[in-house]
Amino acid sequence: MLSKKGLQEHKYVAVNFDHLDPIVEQITFAFQDPQIIAKVQEITALDGLWR
Repeated sequence: MLSKKGLQEHKYVAVNFDHLDPIVEQITFAFQDPQIIAKVQEITALDGLWR
């Protein structure tokens, strides 16, 4: 994973999933699924998670 730090954010980016456990790729894409986002919003009562 690479650390990317800018003026507005600090994030870690995994460029190549081939060297990681397959579950990491599955989780990464699952958190981008609209149904998963909706469920997280429901559980946490946070609005605006999806832009």
